[in-house]
Amino acid sequence: MTINKTLRETEDLMMELARFTLGIPDTDNNKVRIAYGANSNTGSAPSHRPENSVCYVYVNPTDDGYGKQHHITYEDGVDETGNMTEVDEYTEEYAVIFSFYGNDAHDRARKLRDAIYGVAVKEFLWRKHIHPKPGIPEIAQTHEILNTLWVKRCDITITFYAYIRIERERAVLNIEEATITFKRDLQ
Repeated sequence: MTINKTLRETEDLMMELARFTLGIPDTDNNKVRIAYGANSNTGSAPSHRPENSVCYVYVNPTDDGYGKQHHITYEDGVDETGNMTEVDEYTEEYAVIFSFYGNDAHDRARKLRDAIYGVAVKEFLWRKHIHPKPGIPEIAQTHEILNTLWVKRCDITITFYAYIRIERERAVLNIEEATITFKRDLQ
């Protein structure tokens, strides 16, 4: 079974995670959004009112060296030809930034961060073959200008490891015939 997510699927998963931890219905597309340009026709996320509680999700593929270690094995062919399947297993890393806006930005960021350590989220992520890296940093509180007003923003960056398994069928073909010659060593 091949397990491999596209960046879009990973973004959707992180939005689903944010909704799950914050208790936001899947049908609400106003409170959790993908950040600038990810999936929009205009190349940017829709603006929001400064008093609205909004969480933007930024998914950034990264690599700390752990993901460069591929474990390649070969499995017997499942068909009558006996061709072998190459299995490539490795780990991808994503640094996901959750940016919270609104008066309750810090409280919602803390709720998401604390939920990551809970059993329900771990089970949710386990089924998706993705796991948070231990040691979530503190919430970064800042302000920015939005619609000519200073608004509060709280960011939390969580690193996730995703298990990847790629199966390449018929990577090693069955040897049907081989000629072997023995030569005597004359020395």
